Amino acid sequence: VLLGHRGKSEGNHIEILQMLHKYDQSKLNIYVPLSYGDTEYIACVKSYIESKNYKNVYVIEDFMPYDEYSQLLANMDIGIFDGTTSYALGNVSLMLGMGKTIFLRKGGKLQKTFSMERVPYKLIDEIPNMPLNIFKKLLEYDVDKCALAAHGRFEIVLDNWKKLFSDFN
Repeated sequence: VLLGHRGKSEGNHIEILQMLHKYDQSKLNIYVPLSYGDTEYIACVKSYIESKNYKNVYVIEDFMPYDEYSQLLANMDIGIFDGTTSYALGNVSLMLGMGKTIFLRKGGKLQKTFSMERVPYKLIDEIPNMPLNIFKKLLEYDVDKCALAAHGRFEIVLDNWKKLFSDFN
């Protein structure tokens, strides 16, 4: 599971980690990218993770080369993006292009865009009532319908996302 994409409070990392804590730690690995953002918030999230002694939560503190990061994403099944002010476009595009399941917060711009474009997603808000088998069940994506280019062609990916978000500016 990829939880967020940066260290900002609107990612609600601690709240989502609390939701995911109900699942057997041996059944999920959770990666939390905190390589940039608000230094105080990042320290708070790291402190929370350490205090809970999670065995399955890994903080990504440093930027990774693109190929290495893409491989990390390729080995995940789920991305959770709570962003209300940031869209994690590179992460979302790569994960959708790789057929990974995306969780979004109800009412966010990404959720509105996914709904409008009829791109499947799951709601973060439903995790508390979601059994593990449903949480882990992958969604199926039509990559062409998602208007995504093959990963690695970021200029096309970004142009497509700009088109999708134009109605929400």
